[in-house]
Formats: sequence, C-alpha cells, structure tokens
Amino acid sequence: MHLAIENVLKSLVLLWMDNFKGIDDGHEYYILPPTVWEAIEAIGRACTESGSTIPASFGARIPNIHTECYSFTAESWLLFATLIGPSVLRNRFAHRKYYDHFIELIVLFNRCLQLSFTEEDIDGIWFGFARWAEDFERIYYQFNLNRLPVCTLPIHALLHLADNITQMGPVWCYWAFPMERFCGSLLPAVKSRKHPYICLNHRVRDIAQLNQIKLLYNLTDQLDLSEQRASMATGIVPNNYPELQLVPPSREVQDLEPSIQRKIAAYLTTNYPISRQAAGQLYAHMSWTVRQWGKVYIRARTAVIHAIDICSHNDSHRRDASFVKYIIAVDKNARHVRQEAMMEDQVFYGQLRRVLEIELFPPFPVPEGCTSLRLVLALISPTRLVAQNKVAQPYFKKLGPSVIIDANAIEDVVGRVKLDSQQWALIQRTGVSEFFDGAPETGSGDVG
Repeated sequence: MHLAIENVLKSLVLLWMDNFKGIDDGHEYYILPPTVWEAIEAIGRACTESGSTIPASFGARIPNIHTECYSFTAESWLLFATLIGPSVLRNRFAHRKYYDHFIELIVLFNRCLQLSFTEEDIDGIWFGFARWAEDFERIYYQFNLNRLPVCTLPIHALLHLADNITQMGPVWCYWAFPMERFCGSLLPAVKSRKHPYICLNHRVRDIAQLNQIKLLYNLTDQLDLSEQRASMATGIVPNNYPELQLVPPSREVQDLEPSIQRKIAAYLTTNYPISRQAAGQLYAHMSWTVRQWGKVYIRARTAVIHAIDICSHNDSHRRDASFVKYIIAVDKNARHVRQEAMMEDQVFYGQLRRVLEIELFPPFPVPEGCTSLRLVLALISPTRLVAQNKVAQPYFKKLGPSVIIDANAIEDVVGRVKLDSQQWALIQRTGVSEFFDGAPETGSGDVG
C-alpha cells in the first residue's frame, strides 16, 4: 500500500505535467491544458496555502507539488490525493474522463483505509482495481510498445492489494507510515555534516532510553512535553459530556453580548419545555458568570478544535482547526406548520466561534434531584454550501449568521482548501485516519 501510493500517484502527476520519461499524451489529452504551467502553479500554490487551513491532526503540511515534488513522501502523496486533489484538479483537464479516472483511484484508496472489511468489501476492491488498471492501460499506455514505461510495477501491485488484505488484514496493520514518520523525526537531530550518523545514533539511543523510562515508571503523560499535552492536562470533562474535554485558554465573562444572549434564549426555548413569556428572562436564570473556553477536544476523534474568537491565529506556523462538522435534528415539515413535526438528523458545517459553559437555575427546568443544569454550548457560523465534488467534499463561499448548538452535536474537525478568490472546499478525514492524530510528534514546527 505504501509503495503503491507513493509511486502510482507520482507517475500520474508526472504524466499530467508532461514530465514522465519523455512520453507525451499520444492520442489522448490528459496533459493539463490550456495554459499548462499556470494550472500546475495554481495547484502547487493550493498545496502550500492549505497547510494553514488544514488541522495538524490530518497530517504534515503538503509541499508545493510544482516546485517541491522531490520532497513528497508517501504521506504527502496520500494527503494530496485524498484531501486536496479531488478539489484542485476538478475542471482542470480537457476531458472529464481523466478526472473521473483519478477519482476512481481515490475512492478505492479510501476503501482500503477502512478499519475492517467484509468479503464483499474485498471483492469490490479487487474488481475495482482491475477495472482501474484496464482504464489506465487504455488512457496512458494506449497499447503502444513505445509507451511501455508507463506500465510500472506499482500499477500491477494494485491488483494484489485485495489479496494482501485477505491474507494479512487491514492495510493499517502493516503499512510503513509509522516508520516513515519516525525516520522523518530523526532528521532534525543531524547537526554535523561530517558525522551525520553519530548524530542519528545518539538520537535513536536517547529516544529508546526515554521510552524505557516512561514504560518502567509509568511516566508517559508526565514526560510528554508537547504543547498540546500541557494544555490538555489543565482541561476539564463536564458532566453529561463524557466525549468532550474543554481545554484552555479560558476566561470568565460577567455579561455576554446581548446578541449572544438572544441566541442562547432561542436555543433553550426550542430544546427545553419553557414558555415564550419566560424566554426574555432566561439570562436571569443563568449564573452571573459564563466561562468561555478556547478549545474543545473530541475524544472519539482525537480532534482538538479551536474557537476562533478566543484562540488567535496570527502565528504563521499555527494551523486553523476552527471549522467543524456537526449533526443536529431538523424538522422536515418546518415549512408546513399544520403538519406534524418529523425530525431527522442532518449534517452541517461551520466555524466554531466560542465554547460557552453556562449554569442554569430554577425556575428553569433542571433534572430531578439537581439544583442546577450545566450546559456546554457552541457558537457556530454555519457555511452556506453551494456544491460538492464526486468524493462528497462540499464547497462553500460564505458563512451565515451564527447559531447556538449543544457541543455534543460536534462530530469532528474539518479542513479547508481554497479553490479561488471566493470558493472553498471542506475536507474530512476518512477511514482509519478518523481515529488517529496525524500531527507530527517531533520536529514539525506546527502548532495544532
């Protein structure tokens, strides 16, 4: 899987750039038109700029594919293909079939990243790669012996991925990404050009000794010196919110802005049995102090989400993690007041502005046996979606008026890729990547 991702994707990009072993596009038209270099430069800029709008938990920053293709690792190719490629390559080719062929490969890669598989899944992967390889031969090889170099061994290796899953289990059990990540973490330790291997040896020894100390004396958390771990240690897990952890920075606010008070009142009257007459007095039933939190950690997704109004993103090294996916129940018959309400869950996206921890007292209805009700609410500016591509990445242009939702409705953090001056694509983690933190452990220079 590791070598297939690294080599197949690289070959495709070089073919599109008219830079693959002197082979042109023959009787096809897959080289990026009409002003090829402008298109490639635009894609390269999108790769670089996306580093600041994709959360660190998705993985390392992606280099410029136009000027720094040599520095791409297998992880970079996978992130480019599954996150950025479907959006930045849309409408770039002379004919749609080349984009569709690329998307078919990404869909198959995403299926290979599942946590578990059924026999039907494996059969679908096997036949899917077989069809994709046949289309590859027709588009790029064109059954011309002079174009035989495009038929590389990694293309053939794709046909064996389904067999590997059958024999050895899901690909994440044995792929080489952890080793690639570890080797990358060693490079900053090289301080001497004359004796680089001595520096590497010392680094490996120090890491091994530190890991043994952590294991022998149960000091894993105490010896984790990362900024994220330090802030997580001072966070809290609110009652009734077991999957959330509120993380500093935080501050107490004596009086919220009237506009936010009204939004909170609207949320409470919609979700709790209180009359409209009491709605205007809801803020009097809260404690005088409301605590605002800068970050929220979703345990099931290992995602740290930033509240944009509290956490500053002026630092050029900081990566934006303020956009979220959330699910709330919506009345399908909301426009038909005479019909009975039919609630269904719908997916929304937006930018998290604030996380508010509030406490409500009677006469607000509190749980039996309790003196108050503590809620964690999220102030979110929802996106106005305009379209989506073939891998279900939604596009948006503007943010709508902010709304209040319960923090439990937040599903995961999402990233963004800028497509043009007005339009953005939202990207999500898929498969096994949903449950693992992809942030580099050492030497990245990124701040989550």
